[in-house]
Amino acid sequence: MNCEICGKEILKKAVDVDIEGTRMRVCGACARLGKRYVAPAAAAKPGFRPHRRPAAPKKEKVLEIVDDCAVLVRKNRERLGLTQDQLGAKINEKGSVISRIESGHMEPDMRMAKKLERFLGVTLLEEPEI
Repeated sequence: MNCEICGKEILKKAVDVDIEGTRMRVCGACARLGKRYVAPAAAAKPGFRPHRRPAAPKKEKVLEIVDDCAVLVRKNRERLGLTQDQLGAKINEKGSVISRIESGHMEPDMRMAKKLERFLGVTLLEEPEI
């Protein structure tokens, strides 16, 4: 085996050194040019890794809007003393949307029905009868 720096034949034991970030096998004379290389401790490998069972799929609750949604929204808005525009501003919707819901021309989607439920304190969503 030859020294990686000077190229001489290594007659005795080769020395592993770290020279400027590179690991080299060199002779005893060239070993003074770098620091002795110490192999990092081997990381312990986990022996057994149990497999997780996939979680059971969650059952989605199927909800539908109650029939008298328009009346409930109007009565509870008036109970709080708010105009349609004020209620819309409180739940980040337009007043015209509240007007259309109250008149029955529009049925709120699930997201909006939940907003109205929280703000007005009424139940607008129910599980369908089978």
